[in-house]
Amino acid sequence: MNAEKHGNGLAGLELVLGQETAYSPAGIRVLVSDFAPDVEPRIESPGALSERGRGLELVVALSLRWGWHRLRVDQKQVWCKLPLE
Repeated sequence: MNAEKHGNGLAGLELVLGQETAYSPAGIRVLVSDFAPDVEPRIESPGALSERGRGLELVVALSLRWGWHRLRVDQKQVWCKLPLE
């Protein structure tokens, strides 16, 4: 997992099933936390033969929305919401 590799070796994963509301469709919220708050998530442009660098690009392509924020001074969380259908 990228969070473990780039987040100082410690990472957390949480999955939350959300019901549809007037403001948001039903979906699964995926939350990944790590201990590298200064490393901002960014979409990379890997070479055609590269075996890495596409993780966030896949998240963007498959999710309804995504984002990130700092949880504490030493921790950040990246999240996305995946559709149920």
